[in-house]
Amino acid sequence: MLGRRLQRGLLMAGRLIKAVVLVTVISLAVIAGLLVVTVGEVALPPISFDPVERIFSSSSETEAPWSDSGEPAGASIEEMEGPAADVETTLLIGTSRPAPGRPSKAAWMTLLAVNNAARGAVLYIPAHTAAEIPGHGLLAAGSALGSGGAPLLVVTMENLLGIDIDSYVVLRQESTLALLEATGPLTVNVPTDVRSPPDESTSRTLFHAGLQRLTPAWQARLIYAGGPAADEVTLGPLVLAEWDALLERYRADPGALGRAVRSAPEAFGGSDTSAEAQGRFLEALAEVPLEGLTLASIPVSDLGLGHGGFYSPQRAELDALLERALGIEGVRQGVTRVQVLNGNGVPGIGEEIAKALLDGGFSVVLSGNAARLDYRRTLIVSHGDSPGAQRSADRARELLGVGEVRVSSAEQGIVDLTIVVGRDFPRER
Repeated sequence: MLGRRLQRGLLMAGRLIKAVVLVTVISLAVIAGLLVVTVGEVALPPISFDPVERIFSSSSETEAPWSDSGEPAGASIEEMEGPAADVETTLLIGTSRPAPGRPSKAAWMTLLAVNNAARGAVLYIPAHTAAEIPGHGLLAAGSALGSGGAPLLVVTMENLLGIDIDSYVVLRQESTLALLEATGPLTVNVPTDVRSPPDESTSRTLFHAGLQRLTPAWQARLIYAGGPAADEVTLGPLVLAEWDALLERYRADPGALGRAVRSAPEAFGGSDTSAEAQGRFLEALAEVPLEGLTLASIPVSDLGLGHGGFYSPQRAELDALLERALGIEGVRQGVTRVQVLNGNGVPGIGEEIAKALLDGGFSVVLSGNAARLDYRRTLIVSHGDSPGAQRSADRARELLGVGEVRVSSAEQGIVDLTIVVGRDFPRER
């Protein structure tokens, strides 16, 4: 009897501790202004804004102050559009075999970049990195592939990283193998022992740590190691080890790498680029001197939410990595944070808004549906009345081609602009 009472007491104490922890976490989230709700996926609610105080327009009595140069004061168009650099980028998207009736998922993502042949980068991005997917909310970035295909994933990555992505290559396991067969066997320095996926009947060691000669088939196995249940942070060094070996092999003859890639056009069937273009690009990447080459995983912290993990990008460290690896300054300098609310009920409108704004120095940090879906006109609500805030709002209106600019009575610490998309925003512009 005493043992049962003790068990019940421990159970009640455990529940009480869990409740206290939950209340503490929610309280901290509310203080930060971000209430994160986890129900299978992670999402953020839209921010409400106060009634409008006044409207800015070209005919308004309130005009933006002008500088001595004759331009409106505040950030210039060039500053708002972010850093300029001669950087060429490609996003590689490795997909896993989907279950019957389910969309493809991104198993891994790798950003390749070349800056004037002086700098180059291979950056691994966990597929479950938390990112705002325009029109869908804060989710695992890789899930954008199943929601809107590679174009939506590219917009999501541009939004997350703050840089333009010029092309993408979707690589199924079969097309990955075709590409690796073209580039040939490699001597890879595997960073750690790799065991078979946990869903296999018997667990065994697939790779031992250290240098080893791998055929194309085993290279493909390495970069898909662990299957869909793999720890994505652990997978990063394996993908980077493959790239390190590939670039090392072709460093003395970059043209040979270009020719090998161009000989495998079947690998680029799910892409917006060609084997010819990617052959030239990878040839340029192989020409980057060793001291100018960066191979790294983007810095993230594991939030431990859901199956397969959920990773929060470490913003300051990520910006520093991009600036160092790409040779550009101020990756997110002058970026205006935007919330996009669907006010016309048209599916996918958030993605279109994000595409229109990204090149203008805007970052969509929140998205969702407005309180109602019958807005006739698009509203661009500024959470600040400074000249710089007005200029950002006017720039957003210029990029969208529509919008009534307004000012909220209260500033927001999370976003600078809220855009409520009305029926006047055309889908074909």
